[in-house]
Amino acid sequence: MINLKQRHAESGLYQLPVFFEHMDTEVMLGEGITPQDLNDHGMGRALDKLAAAGPEKVYGTVSLRVICNGGIHVGTMHADTTSVSVQGVYEYEDEPVLNLTRGYSSSVFSTSEFEI
Repeated sequence: MINLKQRHAESGLYQLPVFFEHMDTEVMLGEGITPQDLNDHGMGRALDKLAAAGPEKVYGTVSLRVICNGGIHVGTMHADTTSVSVQGVYEYEDEPVLNLTRGYSSSVFSTSEFEI
């Protein structure tokens, strides 16, 4: 819904009921949900809850459920969205927690990568 609304960003959140006026909100969101239910107050509360839960965690959970419930075969998954640079010598009392390896970042420079 947020992506749909972003396409029409020139209208504020107070215009949400108008935005959903010609959409089948019951099919999208459940029986009894009308465009008038999708207002700026409700969206504000939903965005606050999303922020409190952690958007990355919510996205990961939803994605995993779609994969599992949809019977989608995933042979390989890669989810690198950030680069973390490491340097120095790491001493461990027990088994190493990180497995440091050589890698390459998108900027084509040689870097150290780690696996947890």
